[in-house]
Amino acid sequence: MKRQVLTMVFICVASISWSQINEIGIFIGGTNYIGDIGKTNYISPNKIGGGILYKYNLNPRIALRGTFSYLPIEADDANATNSIRKSRNYKFNNNIKELTAGIEYSFYEYDISSIDKASTPYIFVGISGFSYSHAISETTPNTYVFKNKTSYTVPFGLGYKAKLIRNFAFAIETRVSYTFEDDLDFTTSTIPSLNFAGESNDWHVFTGISIVYAFGRPACYSELNYFMNKKRDINLEKVPQHVAIIMDGNGRWAKNKGMARVFGHKNALTSVRESIEGATEIGVKAITLYAFSTENWNRPKLEVNALMSLLVSSLKKEFASFQKNGVQVSAIGNLTSLPKKAQKTLNEVIDATKNNTRITLTLALSYGSREEIVNTIKNISKKVVNNQIQIEEINEKVINNHLYTFNLPDVDLMIRTSGEKRVSNFLLWQMAYAELYFTNVLWPDFRKSDFFDAIIEYQNRERRFGKTSEQIENTK
Repeated sequence: MKRQVLTMVFICVASISWSQINEIGIFIGGTNYIGDIGKTNYISPNKIGGGILYKYNLNPRIALRGTFSYLPIEADDANATNSIRKSRNYKFNNNIKELTAGIEYSFYEYDISSIDKASTPYIFVGISGFSYSHAISETTPNTYVFKNKTSYTVPFGLGYKAKLIRNFAFAIETRVSYTFEDDLDFTTSTIPSLNFAGESNDWHVFTGISIVYAFGRPACYSELNYFMNKKRDINLEKVPQHVAIIMDGNGRWAKNKGMARVFGHKNALTSVRESIEGATEIGVKAITLYAFSTENWNRPKLEVNALMSLLVSSLKKEFASFQKNGVQVSAIGNLTSLPKKAQKTLNEVIDATKNNTRITLTLALSYGSREEIVNTIKNISKKVVNNQIQIEEINEKVINNHLYTFNLPDVDLMIRTSGEKRVSNFLLWQMAYAELYFTNVLWPDFRKSDFFDAIIEYQNRERRFGKTSEQIENTK
């Protein structure tokens, strides 16, 4: 593990210029002015403004940000509570164009690239250059000549941001800008009719929402967090030897995206790969995936054909990875019912990986546990009839040796995705004492971090195997 962490640190340092998450988006909301004219409320939007936003995430808490804003402002003494302002009855409107660079700090770790929900309040501060109109002379009473002027301001504020779906997030934000200028409202000592400036400079305020899209390679901090946190919480001395997974939710995942069910199956390969990688990294010796049940033959022919074709292409695509990572591939089920091409490819991969020893990947194909048990009974019965075995000799070990999984340990942990809570005729004998873990994550969204969550939950449970807690404690 130390080696993996050091590797990740090296990669982060070496690729800092390109490995950050970028966010780009738009914002819209209300603006208001605080100065010598009209109301003095700090947040009182009366005009619509907006702009574009860019963020560069340095770590889960800190981001650099830049914005371009178009912020109309106006005020009217008629709306003021101050009697002097009301009697003066002056009003104005102006347009601010502002370019801002700043830094944003999140109160909680926030990573939009994570598959988990993410949200946090935040604060920010920056410096801005902006332009606006100001009065330079009076031609006739109440008729003025205006000129563009540039200045700077120090904006600061707070907000709340949350991930929406995938790479999209939104935020609610209030930003206050102190301008160091006192003529946003055209007041000036050089023009008598506009000479009513107060003792303080003008402010402008923006309150609104933003929508951003994240792109670019996930930041190093995401990967480091993954190694440092999830893996750190796993006790490598209590890792399950055999993990079985019911890969459920492909169809619903595709339906949620308005696509055919097959689309979900095609996007499930990443989940398979990450689960195998996660199991290998922590020392799991066997992982069994429920890929196709005996009942699945009843699905629409188009979907079944697509699944068989996907099986062939996936085995070919992942073969190099199997060899590299020491994955021994095997299969259980009524394999003769598979299409000839699928059988051929499967047997080739099984044969080519038979000497790999790091982890055993078993694919349950055309598999049903009741069928497996029936076949086991038939095979043992034949041996009894042929005097190869005596009835008195039949025990759990004999039954185990006649199951498809005779070369595997019993299942320690069963994971099922998509929120369904049943075992669906999967490894019924082998899961007699397995811990069952159910997650609402749909299978195409299942990642290594989700796999590690299941392992951590498994390790937090007390496995008694029929004994009492006191007996377990006394054997430690």
